[in-house]
Amino acid sequence: MYSATRCLRISLLALVVATPAWAQPAPAQPPPGAVPAAPEAAPVAPVPEAPPPPAPPPPPGPEVAPAPAPLPGAEPLAPADAPPSTAERIEVGKNEGFLQPSALLQFWGWYQNDGEDTTTTFRLRRAELRVKGEIVPKVVGYNLMIDPAKLLFRETEVDVVPADPTDPAPGSVTVLQPGSDQSILQDFFITFPSEYADVSVGQFKNPVSLEGYASSSKVIFPERSLVSRAYGDRRDIGLRVEKKIGDHFYYYAGLFNGSGQNRLDEDNEKDGALRLEVYPIEGVTVGAVGYATIGERDELHRDRLELDARYDANDILVQAEYIHGWDGLAAGDIEGHGAYGVLGYTFIERIQPVVRVGFLNTNIDADDDAVTHYEACFNYYLRGQEARLALSVGAFDPEVGVTRSEAILFAQVSF
Repeated sequence: MYSATRCLRISLLALVVATPAWAQPAPAQPPPGAVPAAPEAAPVAPVPEAPPPPAPPPPPGPEVAPAPAPLPGAEPLAPADAPPSTAERIEVGKNEGFLQPSALLQFWGWYQNDGEDTTTTFRLRRAELRVKGEIVPKVVGYNLMIDPAKLLFRETEVDVVPADPTDPAPGSVTVLQPGSDQSILQDFFITFPSEYADVSVGQFKNPVSLEGYASSSKVIFPERSLVSRAYGDRRDIGLRVEKKIGDHFYYYAGLFNGSGQNRLDEDNEKDGALRLEVYPIEGVTVGAVGYATIGERDELHRDRLELDARYDANDILVQAEYIHGWDGLAAGDIEGHGAYGVLGYTFIERIQPVVRVGFLNTNIDADDDAVTHYEACFNYYLRGQEARLALSVGAFDPEVGVTRSEAILFAQVSF
């Protein structure tokens, strides 16, 4: 009895201990002939996104030489013919018009000795303020420029007018008076451009003298030559038609009052002008000018003939012009002529020594009217024509009289 009861307890205890193992189901066995499943793969780290492919190379073209390195401590020169950026323009009008301001400031320190007296002075040579642009793009343009520095006052001896005309003049006094040119209005014109002709009405320079017609900011010396000042560098009111055709030809035709700057005409005569320029090769300009008073010619008239040439390339500058002029009444003209030549060379794009030799004789029939001049100039371009310093010296030797010497210390800013 005891043995049977003890055996039953042992059997029940073994059954309780084995129960958890029976609760775990046995893994399913694949059916006969099936391929065992592959074990589950471990998680894979994400692959970084591949970088975009490089941009294709630009199409083949002409190789561009790298820009030269600027001088130590200096800013590189600006391109000579760079187009104005949009930042330089101000929108005006209602049809996408624009205004572009600019200025030219020139300062002189001037010395002169005429054999007897010496004069030294500082002078505000130019203070040109300009606005230009187009009020209707490609249809109507405009240009306005004034120069307040032209209103230059000088000490002048003026006779005192007596209260009683029968009394002798009491003498003279020294007073400040403006010079003969009292108009600060320089350029004023409205332009109607087209493919083959730009028509302008207003006041502008006539085309006599290559040096006189050129912009004052680009004159090689601080002052123009004697012949250019005598016969060219003149503004007048009238009409002009001009255009550069292609790369090799330019023309300028004008009709003027003939009375001068900012003045009404006092007769029915007018002055006509024609300038032609050709550019046979790069850097070369060859020009010719004809200028004459047309009409009755019974008042003071002016006739001019000119030939000029210029080479400006490869750092070499050569320029020359000859002008022949006739001034006076039809009964008796005063005939004169003059010429000059310039030679210069530019080093490292900044330093330019130049020399100029010329003559002027405003009356060929007079033996004592001719003047020969010899000049040298040292230009230093800090930033092209935008910032320039110069020192020029010259000797002016008349046919009769004492040689006059001159020196000019020159500073220019333009934009």
